[in-house]
Parts: sequence; C-alpha cells; structure tokens
Amino acid sequence: MHNTFHIARGAFLESLRDPAIIVIFFVTALINIILPVTALFVFREQFRMIVDNFMATILLGGLILSVFSADRVMGKEISQGTAGFIFSKPVSRVEYVLGKLLGVMTLMVFYGFCSSMELLISLRCAGDQFRLEWGIYAMLIVASLVLPYLGGALRNFLKGGNFCQSSMLILLVSLIVATSIAHFLPGHSKGEEGLNGQVAIGFMILSFALALMGSVAITMMTRLRVTGTFIMMFLVFLGGATADYFFGIAADKGNVFARLMHVMLPNWQSFWQAEALAIKINIPTAYLIWSFIYMLTMICFFSSLACFLFQGRELHGEAS
Repeated sequence: MHNTFHIARGAFLESLRDPAIIVIFFVTALINIILPVTALFVFREQFRMIVDNFMATILLGGLILSVFSADRVMGKEISQGTAGFIFSKPVSRVEYVLGKLLGVMTLMVFYGFCSSMELLISLRCAGDQFRLEWGIYAMLIVASLVLPYLGGALRNFLKGGNFCQSSMLILLVSLIVATSIAHFLPGHSKGEEGLNGQVAIGFMILSFALALMGSVAITMMTRLRVTGTFIMMFLVFLGGATADYFFGIAADKGNVFARLMHVMLPNWQSFWQAEALAIKINIPTAYLIWSFIYMLTMICFFSSLACFLFQGRELHGEAS
C-alpha cells in the first residue's frame, strides 16, 4: 500500500503537468462562462439549459481527459520502456497498476469538483431570465480563466515552477474562494436558483462516473495506445449509455450474452441527474449511496481486469 500511495500521488501530480489536460480545463470553463449568456430569455428554463449542457460537456470532457491522463501517466512509460525499470525495485505490477489507476481517478474527481464549483457560480449568475448578476459573472471569469493562468505564468517566470501544475492548483483555490463569496453575496436571483445542495449532490454522482471513466481508461491503456484507448472508451461509453435499450430487453428474455454485456458495461445513465435537477426533484440519500456502491463495484471489476491484462504485458527494461 505504501508503494501504491506514492505511485498514485506521483501519477496525479504528473497528470497536472500535461498541457492537454490544461486545455480541457480551459475549454470546460470557457463553455461554462458562455452558457449563462445563451440562457437569457428562455421562459424560465435557464436552469435546465445550463445544467443539461454543462453536464454533457463534463461527460465528454471527462472521456477525453481520462484518455490523455492515462497516456501521460502510464502509456508513455510503457511505450518508452521506463515502466520496466520500476519493477527492478520492490514494486509489483499490481501496485503499479493500482497506483496509476488511483492517480487518474483522483484527477477525474478533481476535474469534477472544479467543474461543479463553476456550475454553481454560473447558476448563481443566471437566476433571472432577463438579466445576469454581472458582479458574480465577472468573478467567475476571473476565478476560472484569468487568475489561475496568470498566477501559473507568474510562478513559472519568477520561481521556475511548472505552468500547468501551478495553474491547476491555483484554479482549485480560486474557485473555492469564488464559490464561497458567490453563495453569500446578496442579489436578486439568490432566492430562485442560488447555490443549493441538490446541484452539489447531482454533480457528486456525476463525479462517480468520471472516476469510473478513469479506471476504464487505465484498463485499456494496459494493452492499447492512445488511439485504440480512445476508440474503446468511446465504444464503452456509447454501449453503456444505450445498454438498457440494446441489451436490457434481450437480457430480460433470457439471452445470456445480452445479460453479460448488460452487467459488464457501465450504466452511465445511472449517474445522469440533470433531469431530476431541472424539475427540482430531491435526490434521495439512498440513491447517492447506491451510486457510490455501484461505482466501487465497477471500479473493482475494471481494476481487476487491468491487473490481469498487465501481468502478461512484456516491458522493455524489466529485470528478469
């Protein structure tokens, strides 16, 4: 467990250094900033528009993020032959895979946490269908687009720190501060849509899906490269999203193959709570617990599969 923890910590910090990762965070924040403006004059449906569109953006961004992060922390080490040298130390392949998996999952949860705060502030801006909370809107822009990258550039220039990693850590701090301020600032829209616990719970469940994506990406990366992993991730996502339609009906009729596919493919619809949030249905605590247990079950399955696939992988530089 000691080796696994250090590998996971190193994988998480290493993933924050990837320029592709920072682009995904930037584009996600940019889309979130645009949404409140496009949701004006929509007959009081601004809440639904912002939540639906941003949650869909997070799922798509999470799919891409999982592939790039898995390649950064594991794929490149395998292709360059540096992974084999790790096993010359007292580190097993299982510890290596689990460490990388936990590191990528931590990044995915980090992405979901930052995105959830951006969504909460965005909803606070668009509480009224005819006008925005311009002060909070400006604070959202500064906290998500200006301050993190300006701070990362200054730290890189003054102290030589990594720009991407510094920007991501500053982004986390700035969003926490901005979310706290937005919650307590007075405004005409606070009574309508402000920061509410149901949105936070809905995004917590969505973060379970992001963590699961990370485990699937690491599993694919044990045998495939970036292109193959991305294709398989897309197929797993598409298959899991439509599993109830394509396999669920046949599984109920006793088809063994359909039942097996229905069980193995992650049911992404279980983590999608945008509709419940839009019609203001409270998400039960029992459902939150059930989603967490389902996520853990699927992660255990994919982590076991990843360890099994990686056991037979030939690595350059591994001590015989």
